Amino acid sequence: MRPVDVRRDAIVNVTLVATPGERLADAVIVMKDGWIERVGARGSFELPAGTTIHDGAGCTVYPGFIDACVRVDSSAAARAAAGENGAHWNAKVVPQVRAADLPTLGVDQRKELRALGFTAAAIHPNAGIFRGSAQVSLLGDEPRAARTVLENAGTCVAFETTGGNEDSPDAWDRATYPGALIGAIALQRQTFADAAWHAQCEEVWRAHPAGNEPPVLANALTALHAAAAGKERVWFDAADERNLLRADALAREMKLDAAIVGSGREYRRLAEVRAAARPVVVPFDFPRTPDVQTPRAVDAVPLRELEHWALAPTNLAELLHAGVPAAASTVRLKDVGGFAKAARRAMECGTTEDELIAALTVNPARMLGISDVAGEVRAGRIANLVVCKGPIFGEDSKVREVWIAGLRHEVDPASKFPLKGVYALAAPDTAGVFTTLPESVTIDADEKRLSFTLPKDAKDAPEAKPADQPAPKDAEGKEPRGERGRRGPAEAPSARGEGANFDDARAGFTIAGKPLGVEGTLRGSMVATREGAEIALITPDGRTVRWSVPASARTGDAPDPKKERESKGSEGNKDAGDANDAGKPDAKGDSKPDAKTDAKTDPKPVLAAIPRTFPMAEYGIEKPVAPKTVLVEHATVWTVSERGILKDADLLVKDGKIVA
Repeated sequence: MRPVDVRRDAIVNVTLVATPGERLADAVIVMKDGWIERVGARGSFELPAGTTIHDGAGCTVYPGFIDACVRVDSSAAARAAAGENGAHWNAKVVPQVRAADLPTLGVDQRKELRALGFTAAAIHPNAGIFRGSAQVSLLGDEPRAARTVLENAGTCVAFETTGGNEDSPDAWDRATYPGALIGAIALQRQTFADAAWHAQCEEVWRAHPAGNEPPVLANALTALHAAAAGKERVWFDAADERNLLRADALAREMKLDAAIVGSGREYRRLAEVRAAARPVVVPFDFPRTPDVQTPRAVDAVPLRELEHWALAPTNLAELLHAGVPAAASTVRLKDVGGFAKAARRAMECGTTEDELIAALTVNPARMLGISDVAGEVRAGRIANLVVCKGPIFGEDSKVREVWIAGLRHEVDPASKFPLKGVYALAAPDTAGVFTTLPESVTIDADEKRLSFTLPKDAKDAPEAKPADQPAPKDAEGKEPRGERGRRGPAEAPSARGEGANFDDARAGFTIAGKPLGVEGTLRGSMVATREGAEIALITPDGRTVRWSVPASARTGDAPDPKKERESKGSEGNKDAGDANDAGKPDAKGDSKPDAKTDAKTDPKPVLAAIPRTFPMAEYGIEKPVAPKTVLVEHATVWTVSERGILKDADLLVKDGKIVA
């Protein structure tokens, strides 16, 4: 029988973040058959023969990110479970549903998560009050990289109400209980109590089967045996901070091992959340900026909404600083692609890079019980890695690739196109087609950018700003805000290629023909050659103009996108007008903004100044009112107990509890 070939890969020349706070420059990571075999500095050990080497020069490697809550549609499975033998009497109680039995995440969904650096995820069913068990799966495409890491990652429970309709033909809507939150909590308590009782019945019957009937078939309760005994994690879906505290109270009463899928509002009751000491999955579903452009719009926005807009990005940092185990997640995000931008905002508002890395790696791994195989780059762990160009989730950073179980998945690989920079252009092969000819071309395959620099006297160029042309004046005889402070040397106009798409040896793009003196949109292509490259532009009527671009014609570097962005930000500040004009009405009677307000400032001091009241809304107070001792005299008390109704009775309440 032919022996199985060993699959061994090594990533070299990288900066390694093995775990938050632990960095190693010029590192080597060796993977064997999907597992990390060895990690160390370059030269500290010999690579085994037959190892495939991958050069990661300029990149940083992080442990593969783990999303602790990705929801999948389980409504069909819940309907089926609610109608089977041994089902619970309430159709919303379907803990026997297993994420392991549900359809896997779609190809596009897995690709979208990988683009953010996620290599594994806990899959949660989404239908019902008792929704079923979660599982942890890898996010690759091949079976080896899409396998299940943990088949049962805990039971999912939600504070869901039905609002059912008896006339609906859909059986899922016919269960009208519970129709309110109090009913959902009562159903949770009763179901956990029933599951514990059923487990005891089964245990007694197994010990003494002779002469006794087995317990009644109850698949739903059987699925909850381990959770009711505190031997399996229970994931409570808390849509607000109050439901988190309700889940904690229930877990304490029933002695459950509870974790929380949070709402992003935990900062509102931080002291109580810290006291609960439950792991929290933190969504990065931050609210949109409220409309405050007019006084009427400002009045229409509640203070509670304004506070949440400002403070939501601080939620993760506040939980971590309070000692609460917290993991960042895409849960509740309508657009998963917005996670990276939300992560940057969270870091601007107090979350450090190491804290964010922990919230994406070691913290979710511990929550899910897989820290022995995931969450760090160590020998013996699954070879799940994120290879990034630049700091994680930086504005100019790119996730180049992820490795899942030792298999490489490209996300945004570095281009191998041979030319990068500014290159002078000689005369084209065809004359008379364009009235304006470009003088140089800027090529940056990594940024997918290609643009032509035109002569300074070019007409119809979108970016032409000749220095000798007088700036227009406004009604007061002053230059418009966008022109003041820009009267420097002439800026060369340019025509930028749109939709530039590069591969290793070719590029395609389109470009507006007007700056070059022709109507319509031109189709462009660039092909790498031994000497450099050849560029071709095709007009709408089919004429082709070609340029040869020798590598020796390089005259400079491609612009740094970060510096360009900073330059635009600086110009934006100038646009605000001179500081002396700030606050004065302009021609329309509106106040001019202060130039300083447009600069990017540190938001943390402003956020720290927002008072944390209870509740966090209008008329909130700094401290909750402490419970007092209250005596009610000469009352009729309905005890709902064997004591019945007491007349002319006294009721003593101390610290919120009835004592006599």
